Amino acid sequence: NIGEFSFSRTKLKDVIMPDSVIEIRTAAFRECVELGEIKLPDSLKTIEEEILYNCSSLKEIEIPEGIKEIGTLAFYDCVNLENIIVPNSVEKFGSNCFTGTKWLENTPANEDGLKIYRDILLKSTDIKETIVISSDIHFIVGSAFSDSEKLKNIILPNTIKRIEGYTFYNCTNLENIDIPVNVNWIGKSAFYKCKSLKRILIPDSVREIYESTFEDCENLSEIELPKELEYIGENTFGGCSSLKKNNNSQVC
Repeated sequence: NIGEFSFSRTKLKDVIMPDSVIEIRTAAFRECVELGEIKLPDSLKTIEEEILYNCSSLKEIEIPEGIKEIGTLAFYDCVNLENIIVPNSVEKFGSNCFTGTKWLENTPANEDGLKIYRDILLKSTDIKETIVISSDIHFIVGSAFSDSEKLKNIILPNTIKRIEGYTFYNCTNLENIDIPVNVNWIGKSAFYKCKSLKRILIPDSVREIYESTFEDCENLSEIELPKELEYIGENTFGGCSSLKKNNNSQVC
């Protein structure tokens, strides 16, 4: 294993790791600004948080097949990273994992202002009040809609199974969203400060709601929680000063 911050802020230029490396921990190569090439081992299953944060000389990266998760801020501010190969095995995309890369910047937006790579919605450019996401989309990167001021209504397809952390963070004008029936996980601060939300129905497929998910949704007055909900994180509904009704009598 390679531990947290192991090579952070060093002058490494090239890194090739053998398959005997099975884990690279958080921020292991953070701010290695001279790092121009890195080969990740095929033995990895997760790209941890901030692993290559601000590696500003890196131009391309091939994520090995078998990786299941790309962590928060994994490639954040890799300003010259213009080619990223993402395998089909990835199922979880942490918030801002590609933000600040040339790859994301150069990905064209469609008529709805959405930047899409294969079946992954990478980012919204916030040009429309109402968005209907195609059933061709299976994954939404965390923070994809964060700080979208124009967004008022969004329809998500049933192909979505996770709402990652910070996905709709600070969408202050978001009024209507139906969480798809197949969603089983809602991440940290996913709807933080969505001040125009008044009602939310969370499907029975969801087992865990993480911290600050609906924090400061000050006009949220009614929720319906899953019947078999197992976990509610800290401050999940903190600051929801209008909340009066919970339609699941088994919770609260």
